[in-house]
Amino acid sequence: MNHAFFCGVLLVDKPAGPSSFAIIARLRQLFAQQTGLRPRELPKLGHAGTLDPFATGLLPIFVGPAVRLAEYFLGAPKRYEGVIRFGAATASGDCTDPVIRTSAVLPAARAIIQTAADTFVGDTYWQRPPMHSAKKRDGQPLYVLARQGVEVERAPVACTISGFTITAYSAPEARFQVACSAGTYIRVLAQDLAQSLGTVGMLTALRRVGVGKFDGVAAWTLEQIAAALAANQPLATLPCAVPFDQLLDHWPRIAVDAATARALGMGQQHVLASLQWPEQPAPHVALYHADALLAIAVPTAAGWRCARVFTAARS
Repeated sequence: MNHAFFCGVLLVDKPAGPSSFAIIARLRQLFAQQTGLRPRELPKLGHAGTLDPFATGLLPIFVGPAVRLAEYFLGAPKRYEGVIRFGAATASGDCTDPVIRTSAVLPAARAIIQTAADTFVGDTYWQRPPMHSAKKRDGQPLYVLARQGVEVERAPVACTISGFTITAYSAPEARFQVACSAGTYIRVLAQDLAQSLGTVGMLTALRRVGVGKFDGVAAWTLEQIAAALAANQPLATLPCAVPFDQLLDHWPRIAVDAATARALGMGQQHVLASLQWPEQPAPHVALYHADALLAIAVPTAAGWRCARVFTAARS
């Protein structure tokens, strides 16, 4: 069976309840059950951005050597849809905690909420990370301190909201869609929106529908993936699988010949000087040989160099 040797990304549709780490643990369990491999023989797994346990939707899981590419997706923009309830607030900002504050003030119409939402779009949005988050203070996750009743100062973080649409409103709940930079807390955005409207608010539902180039429409549930494994379907053939060599096809790319590919595989980076590099500035360029991803090149003051070279066999 070839499941354990798939290299790429599985687009998983995360359910409400388990953490992102629990999804990875469940996939490892599925791989072990269907392949008979021991834990140390299983491929490495990683993700490029957690989802809160109560949230659902797209969770890209990097499999095998593709884990080395996860860092290039951590900063990818995200897209969400969800529901804000006005007039009630919890400590966490979502529906997993008891309501601790209420307000009789509710927005009168969807248009009023949309006008307020528009003020968050475009310019830098400074957001204070919530105490109920995985961010750390002196090595301690903030959510651990929050559970102890401790609150510490958190420096505001610059975020960008590129789109924020209120799609429906039936008091006290509004449905929304938002596109934002990585690291934006939608729980905090909902609270800040409510505050701008003179009330309080919380999330009652949140679903991630996009991460950079990945679209949640292609994501499969764990149950669907488990059924495919049980039917002995190779992971690479599943609609929710993105092969390693396609992960960076949205980047600027350069095709290199066999001699250059061999030289780079042996660490001979001087051959980069002979390549035709993009005229427009780019933070990364993907190098391919015979449509296989060979390396990631980055610009330096002295010219281009390879930050990553991939020589392992992939399937």
